Amino acid sequence: MVSGAIGEEAAVDAMLAGADDFIVKGNYLRLQPAIRRSIDAAVTRRRQRQAEEALRESEALLRSLAAHLPGMVFRLSYDLSQRRFSLPYVGEGARRIFGLDPQVLRQGPEQLYGLIAEDARAAFAEHLAQAARSGADLHWEGGAVPAEDGGRRWLQVRATLREHEQQRTLWDGIVFDITDAKRAEAEIRELRAHLEEVKEADRAAVAREIHDDIGAIFFALKVDLAWLRRRAAEEPTVRERLDSIAAQLESGIQASQRIVRSLRPAVLDFGVVGAAEWLARDFAKRTGISCAFSSGVEEVALAPELGTALFRVLQESLTNISRHAHASAIDIVFEVCDGEVRLEVKDNGQGLRPDDLNKRTSFGVRGMRERARDLGGALEIGPGEPVGTRLRLRLPLRLAAAPALEARGA
Repeated sequence: MVSGAIGEEAAVDAMLAGADDFIVKGNYLRLQPAIRRSIDAAVTRRRQRQAEEALRESEALLRSLAAHLPGMVFRLSYDLSQRRFSLPYVGEGARRIFGLDPQVLRQGPEQLYGLIAEDARAAFAEHLAQAARSGADLHWEGGAVPAEDGGRRWLQVRATLREHEQQRTLWDGIVFDITDAKRAEAEIRELRAHLEEVKEADRAAVAREIHDDIGAIFFALKVDLAWLRRRAAEEPTVRERLDSIAAQLESGIQASQRIVRSLRPAVLDFGVVGAAEWLARDFAKRTGISCAFSSGVEEVALAPELGTALFRVLQESLTNISRHAHASAIDIVFEVCDGEVRLEVKDNGQGLRPDDLNKRTSFGVRGMRERARDLGGALEIGPGEPVGTRLRLRLPLRLAAAPALEARGA
């Protein structure tokens, strides 16, 4: 504004109304720099408006994305000195997962503990504190308060470290409700366990048929062959042919016995310890690899699915050793303690390479792990000491039902 007529008060009002500068007539040396400053100020204001508009659009997009994600987006700040955390940002997913207004969680972040199942709160708090001290990402999974139907709910927390200072750690992340996935996983485990039971039952049925039907045929053939040999004693050529038939028949009998043992070893009916010991002796006899077996109990009447799983895992581990380990000695230890059944298999072979257990074709190892997981246990495979490989199987102890014990005792 350039004027020589308005007074100082009017000039102040003009500046307050938005004018960049006021120049009194006669002082035109200030006009050119004043115009430059005014243009620069206008450009700055325009850029600021554009930045603010872009920021508003970004925030609106972020809120929209956060509201439609299948989880609750959050920012969590942890105070290391007070071992307390705050939630500077909570997304609209809080309504969907917890039925709470996001503002409620922002104002009372400690309520998050109350949304976690009581038996999982301490583990979550400790995991949060450890991650804050070390500056690690947050990866936690655990139970939540019961669902509307009274069933167990599950939460999964995934957050990336944003800042890590001496007294403060900050994460950005998302909380997922993985209840449906957990239930589906449980159903799959139950189905897999059922299929495994059906498969074992089918194996037992086939083994019985081979033992009874094929065994009877072999026995009849041996009787007829013995009759023919007595009547063909004076014919050397016929005698040789009969001897050849007898050898082939014996080979067939042994093959059928091997198939029966593979399908359903009858020794399992007499106890898992005896079955494991027999398997170790049979393996050593067939392969020439020294196989030592020791047990902390003479025998234990396990639930059928438990005994079968132990036997199959031991069978698969011995097979893997014979094929890949190049071992000369194996130690097998069976124990029952602390409410668990434990099996350890160690060999002195060439050991495992880092990627051996991650092969997509490692179905044997994968199958053993699935068996353990389905029964609520765990299977670990790692390097032995000082050489070789060590397998450890742990399963919750479940004994056979009382009727089975009575029948066995009878």
